[in-house]
Amino acid sequence: MNYIYRRRNESQSRWFIKDFVGTAPPTLSELKEIIQSGNTSFIEKLLYYGKCVPGSASYWRSKKAELYSWINHHIEQRRGGPTLFLTLSCAEYFWPDLKRLLQDFVLQCEGKKIDFDVDHNAFNIALNDFAVVVQEFFHLRVNAFLEHIGLKLFGIRHYWGRFEFAKSRGQIHLHLLGIVEEASDVNGIYRQIHQFKNDKEEQAKLLAAWARKKFNMTAEINNDVKTNEADYSPCKIRLFETKSLQQDQFELCMFCHMHQCSDYCLVKKKKKKTDSPTAVQEIETPKRRNCRMGCGMESKPGNCDTPGWPLIEKDIIGKDPRGFKKLCLKRNHPRFNQTSLYCLQSWRANCDVSILVYESDPMNPNLAEIANVTNYVITYACKGNATYEIEKKQVQDFTLR
Repeated sequence: MNYIYRRRNESQSRWFIKDFVGTAPPTLSELKEIIQSGNTSFIEKLLYYGKCVPGSASYWRSKKAELYSWINHHIEQRRGGPTLFLTLSCAEYFWPDLKRLLQDFVLQCEGKKIDFDVDHNAFNIALNDFAVVVQEFFHLRVNAFLEHIGLKLFGIRHYWGRFEFAKSRGQIHLHLLGIVEEASDVNGIYRQIHQFKNDKEEQAKLLAAWARKKFNMTAEINNDVKTNEADYSPCKIRLFETKSLQQDQFELCMFCHMHQCSDYCLVKKKKKKTDSPTAVQEIETPKRRNCRMGCGMESKPGNCDTPGWPLIEKDIIGKDPRGFKKLCLKRNHPRFNQTSLYCLQSWRANCDVSILVYESDPMNPNLAEIANVTNYVITYACKGNATYEIEKKQVQDFTLR
């Protein structure tokens, strides 16, 4: 995939120079003189054309603008702002259908009949060699999920999604913003929340009841259910193969949604030291790390033993560490991450469903409030890249060095 993109960018760069800049592009020394004289038109053209290069900062700035336009369009059509922020991860080491598919590909391409349940090293090699097969399978699985669960069960009529690749989250995962139109109806949940905007406790009751009914959301784990053997993974079992839905829910929750802090989520806090009103210096402290997921601080540097999320005795509408409102359901275990059991059992891998909370009347929406709620989600989904001015300065400094 990287090879394809490099070849594509190489061919497009020739077009950029010949047709977008002109038949006589400046040499490096000439370009330096032009920039030093204050003329940055070449850099501006380069950044403008950069939106055609997938993965570049310009590309994601353009996608971010498209997403804002998508949200504004649906608000104008009286469908409301985004209702859900959903993340679906890939369980490439566990899904049986993907493993079977890879075994078939290895047999067809290499003539080798391998049992990946026995030869784990060959399985790892196949996941890397046939990464495109994994990604295609993930796309098809997402489409099936959205058709049967997203549309028919959750009522997601409109959505915007971004596929992302990260080593710590598997080969591929999806961030998706979804609009559940009924949430913004005359008698929808957002209208009910607006009617009780001065009663936070009643708002929490209404939203929690809707979340449980609509998405089977929970932050409570059934401690009476016994787990299977330590090396058992419920992600290896298809939903129709389960013998007990309750047992399956418990095992998936224990396997996928028990958060254990590690170097992935633990970060060092930075202290700002101000020597003068105009000089601010950030110093990284060699102290205990804090969980960016909200599980607190480790007891000693490197221990990874955070206390976990606080237990909650009743449903509340709290605030995320980043400042936006979120539904916090009753929690009886400090490590259990709030989830939708409908989503978890159907997707059968790590997933997250967050309800975006608005208080304004959906019949007369407050665009500023919707923007405040969606800004972080949009930045996260589009992976905050350098702003236009910052990237322009970076390219300029790189050219002049």
